[in-house]
Amino acid sequence: MKMFFLFLTASGLLLSCTKKNPVDDSGGGNNNPGTPPPTVTLPNTTLIELVDRGVSAKGGYLIQPFTVYFPLKFTFRVAAEYSAQAAIIQESQLNNFKTMAAFTGFGVFNNQFGSVTVTLQPGEYYVAIRNTANGANLWSLELDYETSLPASDRAVLNDYMISEAVKIPSFTKYAKQFTIQSGYRYFLDGVSLHCPFKIVTPDQYAKFLNNEGYLYFTDYYTIGGSTPGFWELKLPPGTYYFVATVSREATLTYILERWKVN
Repeated sequence: MKMFFLFLTASGLLLSCTKKNPVDDSGGGNNNPGTPPPTVTLPNTTLIELVDRGVSAKGGYLIQPFTVYFPLKFTFRVAAEYSAQAAIIQESQLNNFKTMAAFTGFGVFNNQFGSVTVTLQPGEYYVAIRNTANGANLWSLELDYETSLPASDRAVLNDYMISEAVKIPSFTKYAKQFTIQSGYRYFLDGVSLHCPFKIVTPDQYAKFLNNEGYLYFTDYYTIGGSTPGFWELKLPPGTYYFVATVSREATLTYILERWKVN
């Protein structure tokens, strides 16, 4: 489970998120008195997390092994400061990867960034990323298990409500509107570089745009490359915004999943 921090800056004041009873947060109705209400399980999705890691020169790399014991679906996320190649590879490709030769793999990012889903069969694998830029480079990456909920939660994946992969220029603002509805659960996860990602209400969004002090939800705020998430957004129904003000070029990728509660 990822930790979060409470932080106070000149551009944003602390705002706590008032949460309801977990069953109410799920939005699931219980019209049949004889049927127990749905449970509310927070899944643990993280397998590998390598955030805010850097190398000093072209050809530098990071590699981490892992084992898959039965067919599983994963989400692979990469955010890089400059050009880099990343993939899930097998042992036969290790030497090629380390020596900057051509290689094959799963979920390949070829001087790109973003989020992809991959299904892996049982076996030994390596998460691998290497620098293709002429100089130092910095990146954040995660390999996450697919979100899965027990049947007692009575929730099914409705859609990927938002899937973003953006470069944010220096000294600019990022904003993305989204809506919370009753009857759904919302899971947010991603990685970033140099991106102080926050969630605000519409009235605070106006202050954000006007460079005024604004309030944000501290329950959904962390510092560093593991932001945003993994969070279940337990917010009252309404309109909200993801926002960030960056002082240097930032990289951000995330997915907001919407699950229907029955």
